[in-house]
Amino acid sequence: MSEQEDLAAIRALIRQRPDIVLHDIDLMRDLAAHTEGHFGDNVVDFRDAALHVVSRRRDILEQSNRTITQKSQQNLASAKRIQKATLTLIQAPHIDAFSTALKDPVQSILEVDRILILVESPFPSLKPNPHFGPVKSCHQGLVAEYAGGENNLKTNRIVLRSCPQIAANIYPRVSDPEIRSEALLPLNLGTRRHNDSLMLLGSQDPHAFQPGMGTDLLAFFQQVVESLLRRWSV
Repeated sequence: MSEQEDLAAIRALIRQRPDIVLHDIDLMRDLAAHTEGHFGDNVVDFRDAALHVVSRRRDILEQSNRTITQKSQQNLASAKRIQKATLTLIQAPHIDAFSTALKDPVQSILEVDRILILVESPFPSLKPNPHFGPVKSCHQGLVAEYAGGENNLKTNRIVLRSCPQIAANIYPRVSDPEIRSEALLPLNLGTRRHNDSLMLLGSQDPHAFQPGMGTDLLAFFQQVVESLLRRWSV
């Protein structure tokens, strides 16, 4: 192959894959050095092009690094909160201690404004707290209605959402902030029905629980709470 044919092949390759040149910092630097002082003001300056490409790629890498670091920190903090809350509940020797722990300190650990457990058919050992404790009895069918349908209960699916209007009838209003987003954790306490109870984590932050967020840690917490409650509900 002649030199002209080689140059034609190289030119064709560059036109087809300009990123080979634009993303090669050394090559762009050589082009800038070669063209410096040879052209007038109306010709594209390879040095400017190289600096622009390098700067843009640096900005992208820095933003990606910040995003990854931020997400990692958030995930680590969430994992630590769930672990601490789980250990606190596991240490409860009886249902009263469990109920007290849910209200404080678990509520503070999870950084939520309200924790409630809706129970359709109150078990003898899961009586509602008269002082707006975490366990609240409700009529049959409310759990499925509030969870958004029977399918969410059958699949044990955790729901993250903004609070619907019905939430005003669920969360107590006495000295409470308005709950604007929530996580719904279905609980199966071992009765004839598949799921008859629902744990609610409510926040006055409208963005605390939103569809699309990860639920792996909450699923772990859900299983722990379910297992602990079965001790006193069977």
